Amino acid sequence: MADIVRLKHSHPLVGTWRHSDKEFGTSVQFTVLAAGEGFDVRGVDTADEEPLVVSDVRWDGRVLRFATDVPSTGHRVDYAIEVESPNELRVAYTCREQWVRVDSPAS
Repeated sequence: MADIVRLKHSHPLVGTWRHSDKEFGTSVQFTVLAAGEGFDVRGVDTADEEPLVVSDVRWDGRVLRFATDVPSTGHRVDYAIEVESPNELRVAYTCREQWVRVDSPAS
């Protein structure tokens, strides 16, 4: 049986994070907390202080993954976050948007 490894508050992911380019980056900010064997993630859009709904938080020992929904817009984003250094993260994200056809469908 594998030992349970509890994350410590000193884990490099634990803290509050924002895009490195405050002027051109997103206004979303995340706070990552150690929670037993995984993490608790909280998000907020600092432009209007709207809290994000965070779900599907998963930790594989290297990559932290989670999804966010913005209640006011229905905007959904899936994130994958890895530690680059004690003060930097590598963030990959996928946006889900509804698109509509502009022209008529081909016959």
